[in-house]
Amino acid sequence: MEFEERSFDDILSGLKDPPTAKRRDPRAIRLAAVTSAVLDVVGDATPSKVYARSVTALEGTLTTESTSYSGTIATQIALLELLLWTLPFVEPKAILNATLPLTSRVLRALVASSNEGAAAMDSSMDELGGVNALLRWVCRVAGILLQQLNPKQIDEQVVKEFFMGTLIALFQDRRPKVRKAAHNSVVEVLTAEQRLPLIVRTTSHYVHSALVMTLKATKKEQHEDYQELLHLFSFLERTMIYLNFSQLGADVMELLAFWLQQSPPSTSSDFVATSKVKENTPKILAMGAVFSLVLVVLEDDSEQKRVKLDEFAPRVLASLLQAKPSLVFCAGAAEYEILQKSQMAYGQLIIVACSRLLGSNVELARKLLPLSIQTILTLAKPSDRDPDDTIIANTLMVELTQLLRTQIPFLLTNCSVAN
Repeated sequence: MEFEERSFDDILSGLKDPPTAKRRDPRAIRLAAVTSAVLDVVGDATPSKVYARSVTALEGTLTTESTSYSGTIATQIALLELLLWTLPFVEPKAILNATLPLTSRVLRALVASSNEGAAAMDSSMDELGGVNALLRWVCRVAGILLQQLNPKQIDEQVVKEFFMGTLIALFQDRRPKVRKAAHNSVVEVLTAEQRLPLIVRTTSHYVHSALVMTLKATKKEQHEDYQELLHLFSFLERTMIYLNFSQLGADVMELLAFWLQQSPPSTSSDFVATSKVKENTPKILAMGAVFSLVLVVLEDDSEQKRVKLDEFAPRVLASLLQAKPSLVFCAGAAEYEILQKSQMAYGQLIIVACSRLLGSNVELARKLLPLSIQTILTLAKPSDRDPDDTIIANTLMVELTQLLRTQIPFLLTNCSVAN
């Protein structure tokens, strides 16, 4: 939504009188009715008054006994949409800071109510209506509200309680679209031009705790929820550089290093029981997700992040070179396509790490480049299962060649690769 392109009056007019194409949409009709009702009460429709009245109306719906989509939940969704459009226009921002305790209590109550039995039953299968839609709107409103707060005027305890009770509470929600909405809202808050340091610290602590618990469970050979890890790594691809990068980078690499040091799941035989393949596939997928995460992070070319990434690259490269990829990705460890994708990401990560190292640490690059090339060649070796499959070799050799060509002057001057 582009709030700056329209005035608040134009937005209210559009909400009260939806376009012809939407006039038969029950949600648009409900939004128009709710907007009109709120405006009738406030009279002079300033953003501050509409905001205050919308929050009060939302609080009133929490005491309503009916929880059907056609009643209370539909009204709550309409009020949340009205709030979403109103929040960016509220001035001064001190109003939002001062009223946050009430707004926080109302939005947290909406999230909490989604876990109740009656509300849980009122979700459509396509996640477009009922509680699913309600929670997605809560996520969007929470994200916009956090972006509007003045960092110098916040009560950190109130903001933290709000953040934890809304967005973080839905971070690992079982409903994919709700979880995605929570992730997207946190990403927007973390990447905003003016972000709250408290949100950075709180999110960093949450992710750090999740990674530490995963490592502990792994070391004790306890059950690991790899699906949750995949969601977490996907979120980190977009945000890790904005969080406590030093701590989280160390956590990720420690977890990956432990996985890479573990014994191979099978013998060198190409035949592995189907049960074994299914058992190890989640872990291979999780490792592949880490490769993808670190690859995205190291490919970031922002000048303000350069120092952090240049310091991170040697640790990544050392971890990858110390492992034995031919054992980690041995035939039968997982489905062939998954192994192939992971091997390719492994090699690409080595190449990207080398590229950063060549530009930041000449002495270390001289020592690790030959071993890096040797590891790439190992990864590019065709599988015994399909000797004619050269997808990995073609991809890695092209990227390695590009790296060497761009670094020829440096290599000739500083690295005696031939020796």
